[in-house]
This record gives sequence, C-alpha cells and structure tokens, in this order.
Amino acid sequence: MIGERRKATYRLIGYLMIVAATVLFGFNGTLSRLLFDEGVSPITLVEMRMLIGGACLQYEKQDIQNASAN
Repeated sequence: MIGERRKATYRLIGYLMIVAATVLFGFNGTLSRLLFDEGVSPITLVEMRMLIGGACLQYEKQDIQNASAN
C-alpha cells in the first residue's frame, strides 16, 4: 500500500514538472525579448540560464542522494 502511494506521489510530481517545464518554455521567448530590449546581452542571458539550470540540477542530485539513503 505504501509503495502504491509513493508511486502515485512520484507520478504527480512528474506531471507537475512537465506542466512547469511547458509554462517556462512558453514564457521563455517573451522574457528573453524583454531582457534584450532592456539591454541584456545574449551572452549574459545564457550565463543566467546556465547558473539557474546548474543550481536546479544540483538540488535534484542532492534530493536523489537523500532519497536513496533512506
């Protein structure tokens, strides 16, 4: 029973991550255009994206390691 509940929780988290990725991908073009219009260079925008992506991956790695330790 607990295994089924955990599966359902992970499935829900997966669906929420897909929805978040879709929304962020759709918002990406508009935000990029606004930042370019404000004078942000494309290189700076790429650097910001890489920093945010790296931080998210590092957080996820720690979460996976904590889950496997339990």
